[in-house]
Amino acid sequence: MYSLGTLTRMAGAVLATVIAVRYPEYFHLPSVIFGLVTMYVVIMIDYAYLQVFKKSQP
Repeated sequence: MYSLGTLTRMAGAVLATVIAVRYPEYFHLPSVIFGLVTMYVVIMIDYAYLQVFKKSQP
C-alpha cells in the first residue's frame, strides 16, 4: 500500500526530472538524478539507525 509520503516523493522526482530536462542550461540532469537517489539513501540509513537503537533501548 502506498502512502501520501511515497506519492509526494514520486511527484517531486518527476517534477525535478521534467524541469531538468526542460531547462538543461540551468540544471544538470545527472546531478538532479544523483540528488534524487541520495534522498532514498538517507531514508534507508535513517531506517537502519532507528532499528538498531530502538532495539537496544529497554
